Amino acid sequence: MVSVEAVEYRPIREYGGWGIRGSKRRRTYSMSGNRGVLLSLYDGSTVLIGTDDADRLAGAIRAESPDALR
Repeated sequence: MVSVEAVEYRPIREYGGWGIRGSKRRRTYSMSGNRGVLLSLYDGSTVLIGTDDADRLAGAIRAESPDALR
């Protein structure tokens, strides 16, 4: 991972709704709401994980791989 960021997003407009959405380069896993954690990967692709507690999840991911993240 290159970066981890807690974000607010628009599920319908940006990803076509909730669920498993997107393509190889831009994937999302979202069940409800409009908050999530955006992971930017070394190959330029992104993964968005929907969660009610985006700040906490982003912090936990950063804590597990601090050397890999900016």
